[in-house]
Amino acid sequence: MATLPLIDGHRLKSDSKQWVLQKSGIDKAGEETWSNIGYYSTLKAAVNSSYAYFVKKSDADSIDAFVADGRDILSRLSEALSPSIIVTEQ
Repeated sequence: MATLPLIDGHRLKSDSKQWVLQKSGIDKAGEETWSNIGYYSTLKAAVNSSYAYFVKKSDADSIDAFVADGRDILSRLSEALSPSIIVTEQ
């Protein structure tokens, strides 16, 4: 199944039926844990909902700041989800 890292300690993880938006955390033993935030039937819905989730967390105090936050989030998500190819010399 696929695991797509996002931003700010979040990821999208798939199983055979769905995509899940998850947030990382640390338990009392110091181990990384993942809590589920939302469940989506398609990758498109998962990505769109991830964007909405991050935008809703904005602490902007004006429309201009809110728009700027939205653009920043979109840029960061686009970068996180863009494929990258690394060629190494052998």
